[in-house]
This record gives sequence, structure tokens and C-alpha cells, in this order.
Amino acid sequence: MVADNITASLNADGGDYYVFPYSITYIYYEQYLTMVEDTVYQLTIALIAVFCVTFILLGFDIFSTFAIVLTIAIIVIDTLGCMYLWDIDLNAVSLVNLVMAIGMSVEFISHITRYFAVCTETSRVKRAQLAVGHMGSSILSGVAFTNLAGIIPLAFAKSQLFEVFYFRMFLLITLIGCAHGIMFQPILLIYIGPPVNKAKLLNEQQNAVKEKVKEESDNNAYENLALDKEDEKEHYTKLDPRNGTEMHSVGMQADMPECEANHTE
Repeated sequence: MVADNITASLNADGGDYYVFPYSITYIYYEQYLTMVEDTVYQLTIALIAVFCVTFILLGFDIFSTFAIVLTIAIIVIDTLGCMYLWDIDLNAVSLVNLVMAIGMSVEFISHITRYFAVCTETSRVKRAQLAVGHMGSSILSGVAFTNLAGIIPLAFAKSQLFEVFYFRMFLLITLIGCAHGIMFQPILLIYIGPPVNKAKLLNEQQNAVKEKVKEESDNNAYENLALDKEDEKEHYTKLDPRNGTEMHSVGMQADMPECEANHTE
């Protein structure tokens, strides 16, 4: 009201002025005018970036890339729902944490997806089991536990900013991301995961056949060598008639004259 009166009095002489109140705190409140639009825009840009990078690094595997991006989007949505339940406001700080959550979620998702893609088992269920068995411990020990070690001390911070927007949000991101990576992602891959790599499967089958043929060849060579040694032993040895012991034929020929001479004497 006061600003409108001042504006009207200044423009009474033909001026073109607009008077409005201003305070240093207004710049913090101004963010809420476009917060929802900014959140959707920033998260979309981050997901597109993850899609492009994973699509290239996974060897242009569209199935794996789609599964990763879908799970990350679900993690972000679940985090937003938990933010509402835990009284965490959507502002500039929490928006930055949500964008970081997209990058952190890649660590929970990509390892299991990659193992599932390169596994040559014909059954999708078996591939999912092997993926969790080989990569589940790495996700827990290498990502989840290391994050929690740095997050838990923030719970004792005296500043509400650190306690709300860093401890609570990072704890939610770590727990939700770990749960989706170990429990949700393998089930999703069973239904929409990449098919088995036929070229890799054929290569492994050929290598297995080569190894089997080589092993059989080595075994046959060993058996033939053993038989040859046995035949050679039977050919070059015979029984000594004097004492009943075996002696080589060559040695017997060399020793027979001496033995006969001793016998004559």
C-alpha cells in the first residue's frame, strides 16, 4: 500500500517509476517462486547426463541404461516422499542434495546391472542371483558403510542446517539407494534387463570345448607315456636265476663272463 502510494506520487508528473519494498532476506524467499520448476528442470538434466554416460560406458546397451535411469528416478521420487514425512523442505539446499543423490545412486545400481549384462547364464533369475552374490557385498561395504561412517557424526551437529539438510537427507539417500540396488534392481533386471550376450556365450562355450579337448589330450598323452614306460621296463628287465632278483639285460651281459669265471674257479 505504501509502495503503491509512493509510485503514484512519483508518476504524477509524468514519470515512469515503480516502487517496491526490498530486504536482504527477500533473496532467500524468492527461490520459492520457481522452486518446483527448477527442481524438475535440474533433475531432468541430471538424469539425461546419467543416461548418456552410462549408455556409452556400458557399450551402447540400451536395456541396461534404461534400467539404471529408471531405478535412479524411483530413488529420487522415494527420497522426495521421505523428505515430506521427515519435515525436510524443498529449497535450494535440498535441491542440490537431490542432484547429488542421482550421482550417488549410480554407485548402488551400476555394478549389479553391469554384472547382470556380462553374465552368460541362460536363466535371468540365475544371472540376478549371481549379480547380487558377487556385487552385493561390494555395494554394502564399499558404498553404504563408508557413506554411513561420514553421515552419522552429522546427527550430533548443533546447527539445524547440518542436522536436517545433510544428516537426514544423506541418510535417506544412502538407505534408499542401497535398498533399491540390492533388492529392487535385481528383480527389475529379471523382467526388463538385457538379454544374454550371445557372442560372449559362444566364445565361452568354444573356450570350454578347447579346454576339454586339451585336457583329454594331456590325459591320453600321460596314459600313453605310462604304458610306454611299463613296456620298456618289462622289455629290459628279467629275473636273475641265481638269486631270484630282477636285473637289466645289459648289465647281465657285462657281468656274465665274470660270473662264469668265478664259477669255474
